[in-house]
Amino acid sequence: MPSLLQGQDITCFSGAAFDHFLTFSQSIIINKEPKKTVSNSSTPTMFGYPSRRQEVSYELTPQSGIFSAIINYNVGQQNLTDENGLQLRVPEGNITMKTTGGCKDYIMDGSKTKNLIIDNKLYNITSSPKIQKYLGLDFYYFILTESN
Repeated sequence: MPSLLQGQDITCFSGAAFDHFLTFSQSIIINKEPKKTVSNSSTPTMFGYPSRRQEVSYELTPQSGIFSAIINYNVGQQNLTDENGLQLRVPEGNITMKTTGGCKDYIMDGSKTKNLIIDNKLYNITSSPKIQKYLGLDFYYFILTESN
């Protein structure tokens, strides 16, 4: 099927789409389960004494990464009005995160993702990635919920 866009048009439109992502994205922190490192420390035994037990120590190394994403707070949010007329946002509503392949690969690398820190609040990922393709660009959407 012939394309309506030429190579230069595709480059221009995909560049504008990526510029849009860079303009409206913000930094997020993705926390993974800490990496456990086991080290055996054995002390030499002295002649005539029984052998000593090997002491095993564990070291936990935090695993986290900083990525860019566009956060949309309006999808599935329920707005309630209390008796004083104040608008309340229910924290259990869905929030979407649009990100690029590097962030998606870090989330899906096989180790457990503990949480995400966005605007100093903790969120959990509640969906698998949904892909959006646009003229050679791949963006990934995740649904998040606020954790308490």
